Amino acid sequence: MRCVLFGYGYWGKIVERYIQQSEEFELTGIIDPHYEPHAELNEVLDSRAVDCAFVCVPVRQHYQIVKRLLEHKIHVFCEKPLCTDVVEMKELFCLSEQNHTVLFTDYVYTVSPSLSCVRQHLKDFGRIQYIDMHIKQFGRFYQHDDVFDVIGVHMVSALVYLLGGTSLVDIQVLKTDIVAEGHNCLPAAGIVFFDACGIYGKIECSLLSDKKERKIKILCEHGLIVLDMMSDVSVRLISHTVNGESIQQADAGQYQFDESNNLAAVLKHFYHSIIAGDSSNRSIAEQTGSIMNQIKKCYRYIFEK
Repeated sequence: MRCVLFGYGYWGKIVERYIQQSEEFELTGIIDPHYEPHAELNEVLDSRAVDCAFVCVPVRQHYQIVKRLLEHKIHVFCEKPLCTDVVEMKELFCLSEQNHTVLFTDYVYTVSPSLSCVRQHLKDFGRIQYIDMHIKQFGRFYQHDDVFDVIGVHMVSALVYLLGGTSLVDIQVLKTDIVAEGHNCLPAAGIVFFDACGIYGKIECSLLSDKKERKIKILCEHGLIVLDMMSDVSVRLISHTVNGESIQQADAGQYQFDESNNLAAVLKHFYHSIIAGDSSNRSIAEQTGSIMNQIKKCYRYIFEK
């Protein structure tokens, strides 16, 4: 499938490598003023020489570029988050539906084998009581994006995937605490507290951490499930058994998965979504976008006080 790549920055270069390695896509051009020889958007649109496009530009440019591509009936793979404005996001999905095109947002955690394993085992541990999520690193910093746009959105999409996948889950943001501001005067570290139909939890995000962390702990009625993408054991299952007046814990399973090629899996998902007309990614993107909008409203209210 012929494609073009928008943006040749840090992430655009990574996506280009995976496109070149894929059997599904043929890269015909790169649109970026800093790349030579670069293609021109108008020429690409007028020539109708591509079937799909990969958009890896800053978030604030997503709406205009994706809209033009969809208007020309080109399938779109867009980096997360799709839009910071929910109204714009809904407009793009409506346009995609009208033009029978696939608008796919790169939520790479939704193809994580570790996360899939966790979701499969949730039913074995009874009712979920609390979800504790951590995503931390040092950098990357962008002029117009905060910690929630850069990395927090990954955990939001993971939460949607875990609790509902393609079905709707009512997730409400209760509070957003700003721990630290970055050089752009936007949050560089923060904590989001949420309620998902009576399941409470929090997401801790930081771009100022001394180590990289990708961890989810799910406390359930009958045990604990721990996902740690940075550990030698990426999923641990710990059962809790009541014995008289005490609770005993036992190892109920350990799993190690390769998380290094999730982007390749996402590209395959995008390709098969085009072929099959699969819209499952849209549901996760819309729910994630709605939660991100709540997060932004919470912290903007804090800034305005």
